[in-house]
Amino acid sequence: MRSVLLVVLLLAVPVQAAEPTAKAILAKTGTTGGVIVHAGCGRGKLTAQFAGPNTVVQGLDTDAGKVAEARTVLRTKGYGRASAAVFDGRHLPYAENVVNLVVVSDAFDVENAEILRVLVPGGTAYIREPNQWRKIVKPRPAEMDEWTHYLYDASNNAVSKDRLVGPPGGLQWVAAPKFSRSHEQLASVSGVVSAGGRLFSIEDHGPIESVAFPPKWRLVARDAFNGITLWQREVGPWEWHLHLFRSGPFHLARRLVAVGERVYVTLGLGRPVEMLDAATGKTLKTFSGTEGADEFIHTGELLLVYIGHSGPDRNPNERVKGAAKAVSAGRKKRRGSRPREKPDGKERSLLAIDPGSGEVVWKNKVPAAIHLTLCAGNGRVVYQQGGRLSP
Repeated sequence: MRSVLLVVLLLAVPVQAAEPTAKAILAKTGTTGGVIVHAGCGRGKLTAQFAGPNTVVQGLDTDAGKVAEARTVLRTKGYGRASAAVFDGRHLPYAENVVNLVVVSDAFDVENAEILRVLVPGGTAYIREPNQWRKIVKPRPAEMDEWTHYLYDASNNAVSKDRLVGPPGGLQWVAAPKFSRSHEQLASVSGVVSAGGRLFSIEDHGPIESVAFPPKWRLVARDAFNGITLWQREVGPWEWHLHLFRSGPFHLARRLVAVGERVYVTLGLGRPVEMLDAATGKTLKTFSGTEGADEFIHTGELLLVYIGHSGPDRNPNERVKGAAKAVSAGRKKRRGSRPREKPDGKERSLLAIDPGSGEVVWKNKVPAAIHLTLCAGNGRVVYQQGGRLSP
């Protein structure tokens, strides 16, 4: 009887769930970067595994001795991007909507409401329980909208449906570069769009000491809620960076679109449109026949690409030289003035592409369109040509 009773007592003891690796946790939660918090960091072994070039990691524990040991381990990862701190076991020391992943390894008194408070919309918590790990995902508010195109979406109407945006009450985050290269030449940011909780922008990261130095154009992906850089891609050649303010090409922003988990971009003048993975920046597809695209929009079903003034018949280097001459000739004119864009009568191409297959659904020869006027809605495509709209 004694041996039987002993067996029963042993079976009644809860089995502690094994601690997985950081790689396994990231795979289970779908986290690809951003701010990661590990509550119950202990001596920092698991916390250190989360450190990477696109993450900022902090371990938390109520034991000051363990935190001190964790800091020693985390210094090998570059302390700052990976750190450890003491907390009270109940409150997470972060502002609202800034953490992408919360991992809770020990039994603390942190309530679900507190975890959801700090998580970004779509962020995940991975919580250790006696015999399993539990996952919580913070829902994205229905009132939160996205800005997928330069002028909101394919309709070209710069009005969002967002119901959460209000007057600024403070800074959520600050990221480099903090200063543009010049306020008198081509803008250091060519375009910004947002989708899936991420911001995508084409930026000039050349030296700010002098705008005369060569530019370093990059496509940069950041977390929209905390500003962490997730990935970068080089862009070039791009437009001439010494364009006078307001005289540079104003359709550059129309070469960047983000829809769902995909980014559509031309990684240089004369380059074809590419489809990238929004989470990693890797090229998933290159659309042949789109070389020299001036601008494009995504209708949700089709990618509409306008091969216009920078068509494949124009060499990118020649365009840069032409821009330099135009700016030099325009220096004598009144600052801020620029000639009105006029069609030259030459035909261009408008392509409709299936983003999934990459196949061209249709291709039309069209008169030169006024830039920034291409739009789509209700099954129709419209652009301005001269003084009229062409459906």
